[in-house]
Amino acid sequence: MGVMYIIVFVFIACALGSIVTVWGADSALSANSSASPLEQIEQLYNQVKKEIKDLLKAGEPDGTLPASFLTSPLEPVVFDSDFIVQKFSTGLEFPTTMYFVGDDILVLEKFTGKVIRIKDNGAHYNESVLDVPVDACWESGFLGISGISNHVFLYFTESESGFDKIECHDQPVKNKVYRYDWNGEKLINPILIKELPGNLEGHHRHNGGAMTKSQNNEIYFVIGDLSQSGTFQNIPNKIIYETSSIFKVVTESNNSVELYAMGIRNSFGLAVDPITGYLWDTENSTNNYDEINLVKPGFNSGWKRVMGPVDRDNPDIDGPQTIPPPFENFVYSDPEFSFYHAVGLTAIEFPDRDSFEKYSDWLFVGDYNNGRIYKFQLNSDRTEFVFSNPELSDLVLDDNDEIDEILFAKGFQTVTDIEFHDDAMYVVSISDGSIYKIYEPTQSELANKIVQDTILTLILVGTAIAVTLGITIGVIRRKRISS
Repeated sequence: MGVMYIIVFVFIACALGSIVTVWGADSALSANSSASPLEQIEQLYNQVKKEIKDLLKAGEPDGTLPASFLTSPLEPVVFDSDFIVQKFSTGLEFPTTMYFVGDDILVLEKFTGKVIRIKDNGAHYNESVLDVPVDACWESGFLGISGISNHVFLYFTESESGFDKIECHDQPVKNKVYRYDWNGEKLINPILIKELPGNLEGHHRHNGGAMTKSQNNEIYFVIGDLSQSGTFQNIPNKIIYETSSIFKVVTESNNSVELYAMGIRNSFGLAVDPITGYLWDTENSTNNYDEINLVKPGFNSGWKRVMGPVDRDNPDIDGPQTIPPPFENFVYSDPEFSFYHAVGLTAIEFPDRDSFEKYSDWLFVGDYNNGRIYKFQLNSDRTEFVFSNPELSDLVLDDNDEIDEILFAKGFQTVTDIEFHDDAMYVVSISDGSIYKIYEPTQSELANKIVQDTILTLILVGTAIAVTLGITIGVIRRKRISS
């Protein structure tokens, strides 16, 4: 009984106000009076958890709490009161990325090789529009989708057996990029565009797979290093595999493929700025310095010579970080922003010209480890970020830096894709098997949300009083018994 009451209590402590001053709630609420009720609950969660744990130490030998209590079960929340978030579609099996065809969404399932079609109300069509055999060990599988007109491009690790395969193995496989025709119901007429390594020496990691399109009818896709050390990882005189690279498909030139960038450890995010046409990516580190990069033609991201700013020490790099030696016309440049501790950066996206007008000069990035969505304001040239917080002016989020300025939303478990459509942001959560929708609510939706929050608060306030009394009485009894 005590555990269940405690779990309920932490979510409604902020509503008790002066009744629970002993828990330190007053100071927390007054400092964040502009926050919504759910935000106040989130902010108070860790404080109340500590207070309860300290209290229980009086009666419990080790003062421990269940693991489920230590993990916040809050639903996603947006830190902008102009927007709300709702679960748009569920029942997907490990969705990775998505692409809009009209108002419908095509979603890739990592392990099944299926392309699921979702209606504009979030419901699934009865049949998938495509089912391909995928080799889905570790980071392999169904990984990328983009399109131009009625052509849809897919990136996946193809199973040589003709059947989906999840078990890891040492047999060679290929990552392949195909172009399909969209006939309004199915993806048909596959044409192989590019074949790349899928596993080298049994490594099924760092397959990349993210795709995006430009305004000039070009398709970009990325592959990671597949745990290799060679020319494209800035280790000269080694075997050259086509890894650690971004490629460009020139669709108006018979789908010719060009090497666009190199030196990339791994990436799950590509995006083209709708204003400038510049390509951006996210890049994953080992433990330190996840990156956000502006990717111009001939970009060298630096791996394995450097990760993060070159003037910083990086424990993941053997020895001092150095600018990599020249390779053809590829030139190194520092990232536009880095996270000192890896958060698993994934999706990256710009609002299109018809969506999220409030954020037309911002870039959004998701992460896998925390289920967060970050926002970055662009400068007038849209080539760098600008910050009001001086802690971020060094372009690195260090351990003790305040994150509020760049935090747009959280609570999505694991973000793998972000897309904008019809004035809304859509977010794929692979572990939740869901797509979320963030948008500006109508007046009636906003009123309903306020009513729901109020009812929830009133219900939980009564429970909180019982919780407080129950815990206090329990501690007093245990003290009497022990004495």
